[in-house]
Amino acid sequence: MKRNYLLLSLHIFLLGLGQLPLSAQIQDFTAKVKNTASAWGGTGTYQAGDITCAEYYASGHFYHGTFSQTVTGLPVGVYEAEVYFNASCAAWECAEICADGTTGRTHFYMNDAEVDVPVRNTTTLTEPTLYTVKGIHVSDGTLRLGARNDREGANWHLVRLKSLKYLGTDARSLYDALFPLIRQAREVQAASTCPDYGLLLRKAIGDCLAATPSLPASRLRTLYDNLEAAIEESLAFEVRKATSLKNLLTRLKTFQRDWNNGTKPVGEEQWALLIPAVERASVAKDSECDTEAMDAARTALVQAMTEATAIRTPQAAPSSSATPFTLDGRRATDGHKGLTVQDGQKILQ
Repeated sequence: MKRNYLLLSLHIFLLGLGQLPLSAQIQDFTAKVKNTASAWGGTGTYQAGDITCAEYYASGHFYHGTFSQTVTGLPVGVYEAEVYFNASCAAWECAEICADGTTGRTHFYMNDAEVDVPVRNTTTLTEPTLYTVKGIHVSDGTLRLGARNDREGANWHLVRLKSLKYLGTDARSLYDALFPLIRQAREVQAASTCPDYGLLLRKAIGDCLAATPSLPASRLRTLYDNLEAAIEESLAFEVRKATSLKNLLTRLKTFQRDWNNGTKPVGEEQWALLIPAVERASVAKDSECDTEAMDAARTALVQAMTEATAIRTPQAAPSSSATPFTLDGRRATDGHKGLTVQDGQKILQ
């Protein structure tokens, strides 16, 4: 049962992480990025109107100062962004570190896409320059964006995102998106208690592993959608299985309680009706991957108990001191598949 709870948790986790359907419709996700100093993080950041400022000093060298933020829940695909940004060296050492306009030192990045921002030697804060960042690929629903100083030079940055637009999917984005989905599928597969059931999931994983970047975008999207559907089906089966097993065990425990408490008028005739249903339920609970068998066994046991209770015989109902009935793992020895009497107890496997 513990694995079922783990799978339910994983199901919620996958839904929350943004396993969103791929879409070819252009959408505006600008609101996902927060233009605030607290959202950008880092050290020495503060807000000046709608501009976030970041200032760094480290023993006269300005190499380690960075700031960033992470956006989640985005559709897989390719994006384009516009961002106001600048990098400047606002200290007397700047002329010694790099000339005004030097490039190759500070970059603004968005996942695997970035722009090289020239470092300005100025102490005057001005409106930052507008840059367009193209070819931003999102393969796992997550966009990481921020400033990166690859070499010393800049100690003052200004940033404000103007726009973030989703342009749809291309072959590159779809191919990259397969791998995080494969990892999630394998987690579901590993947690399953019914490995023989997940044929659809295993096939979908195998098809994705055989994919290459040269496949058409339409084929890669089909592979992605098939694997996503297989994950959902496997998780749904685990939920159904957990429900069926719980319902069956609840009915067996009710039967056990009623027999031991003498609350059901069970004589020989009634017992003859119950034996097949009880044994069928006992076998089904040990074959928990067969949800249909568990559901059918539960229904048959309910019906048998109802019929047995309806029979009226002169025999009195068992008292509370009657031979206890227990659920046990020991095999039967009296000719019945799952029923026996040992040490004065009726035993059901």
